[in-house]
Amino acid sequence: MPATPCTIYYSADQRFAIGVNDRIVNAPVVLRDTTRAPEEYYQWILRDDSTIALRSDPTLVLDVAKLADLQQFHLSLYNYQSVPPTQQWSDDGSGRYRNVGNPNFVIDNLKRVTKDGNPIIVHTDNGSIAQQWTTKDDMELKPTRFYLGQSNFAFGVKRPISGAQVVLLDTSKAPHKDYYEWIQKEDNTFVLTAGGGVLVLDTAKLAPQQNMFLSVYDPNNVTKTQQWMYDDNSYIRSVPQPSLVIDDKASVVADGNPIWTYGFNGSSAQQWRPVYDDSLEKSAEEGQTQAV
Repeated sequence: MPATPCTIYYSADQRFAIGVNDRIVNAPVVLRDTTRAPEEYYQWILRDDSTIALRSDPTLVLDVAKLADLQQFHLSLYNYQSVPPTQQWSDDGSGRYRNVGNPNFVIDNLKRVTKDGNPIIVHTDNGSIAQQWTTKDDMELKPTRFYLGQSNFAFGVKRPISGAQVVLLDTSKAPHKDYYEWIQKEDNTFVLTAGGGVLVLDTAKLAPQQNMFLSVYDPNNVTKTQQWMYDDNSYIRSVPQPSLVIDDKASVVADGNPIWTYGFNGSSAQQWRPVYDDSLEKSAEEGQTQAV
């Protein structure tokens, strides 16, 4: 079940986007001024099951009490095993987000008001500009190193081979950054830059306390255990089960400590700091400068 991080902008004035003021259950969904609001309050994840989840906490999804005009959207808890019709919305290709079960209902900016905090509601499709949205992808495809908090330890492998256990690495001693540098792909896999780009982060099953290891990447057969996403709020979550995160086992900060899955608890063992590798971009810029 791939997922796409994005921002859903109001087409009439793209300073504004669908968002929230608070990341809690029942928080009202409103229009946010993206020039003032932090990204974690207006970035979303579009899932294949047609739910729209808050990127900074994918356990929270766009929902409404009932499918009727003027009902304001709010955040509800996500249950991948039971998704109600009120949580299923999809872009129809023309910029309108329609309810999957009843496509006559669309997502609407109440009275077309462009003001931070204006309610986002359900409304019958009437062709209004209030119902027109522009979705822009927020996916990062740069090679990334994930450090545990502010330490110099990152998760990676001792050997870039299939089956190798993913562990915490002291990056001052690691043989090469390729051993702990990952590319987050559009299909939600984490591909190790070492090993020719054919090894992905994986686990035996989606359950707590499962050690993570490398598997061979098959773009035509991506399993649920291989789908992970950094939520821009320090946590790396399972896409199918966002309450499951990548965790430093027993909070031990030592070279070789196992990396495993664990239920989200907000502890320091689950907080990762991304550092993007822009060395290739810099090299390209330097080459162009020299050529001139």
